[in-house]
Amino acid sequence: MQNARQWFRAQFGRWLKKRLPAARSITLDRHRLFVFPSRAGFGFLLFVVVILLVAINYQNNMVFGLAFLLSSLLVITILHTWGNLSGLTVSSLRAIPVFAGESAVFEIRISRPERGARHAITLTWPDGDSAYTSLLEEKEVIVELSLPAHRRGVLRPGRLLIETHYPLGLVRCWSWIDLALETLVYPQPLESEFHSGDSGETDSGEVMVNLAGDDYYGLREYQPGDSLKQVAWKHYARGHDLQTRQFAAYRDHQLWLDYEAFTGGVEARLSALCFEVLRVEANREEYGLRLPGIEIEPGKGDRHREQVLSALALFQGGAG
Repeated sequence: MQNARQWFRAQFGRWLKKRLPAARSITLDRHRLFVFPSRAGFGFLLFVVVILLVAINYQNNMVFGLAFLLSSLLVITILHTWGNLSGLTVSSLRAIPVFAGESAVFEIRISRPERGARHAITLTWPDGDSAYTSLLEEKEVIVELSLPAHRRGVLRPGRLLIETHYPLGLVRCWSWIDLALETLVYPQPLESEFHSGDSGETDSGEVMVNLAGDDYYGLREYQPGDSLKQVAWKHYARGHDLQTRQFAAYRDHQLWLDYEAFTGGVEARLSALCFEVLRVEANREEYGLRLPGIEIEPGKGDRHREQVLSALALFQGGAG
């Protein structure tokens, strides 16, 4: 049964891709909208059929009139429900990069033609957030939809469901649109307690890791002769091995953040590097990044920060 569902979803997805190709801006027209009775609509339709059968059985003109009146109401409702979405233009705006574990927020603009207010419109991602909006006097609205970002890399939320049951809830009109939305997800910043030596060298000096520096650098295994003042007693009290705090004395401010200076798996190293990027940026220091096959020259500022974080997010094609 599960295989049949997966096959059907795959076939439906391929059909949607041909029928509704991805675009940054999509205008909803008769080729992109689907209309079908809702559960309440099926109940209403069944009620009309029962009334019609009663009218036929008893040859009662009053009952015939009621059946035809209700049928006309259903037809008019179909037209109004379809018209509530028809002509709307849905466009993707921006999505700000986030860190893994946070929620990415996507901005979507909905605009309508000159005439005709639009009511009770719902936008939903199948596994994400929902938003409700109407366009009464305004010609366009900005809707924000969030989606959890579980892993680093490029987050593509996929198709967006836009639907309405206006005005009576008897009919559902909807469309599955792909606005080509995407954003970057940076690694989750996590402080690393273990380093495999020096963090790197600069063009004109080194970053010396010792016990007498000014800036806290990390922890290493306790060695006989280490000062008891530098022992991480709180760390030891939590049940960890005895560790000594390390401090860094920088001979200049062009620090190299090196992938090889950290231990652990790929994601652990990238998370540690991400934490170091944020820490160094907060101190307004210049720094460079070294990843296997990638080297970004030292710099600082928002643009440099985004370049470095993007390299971390896309390293080895992302986590997915």
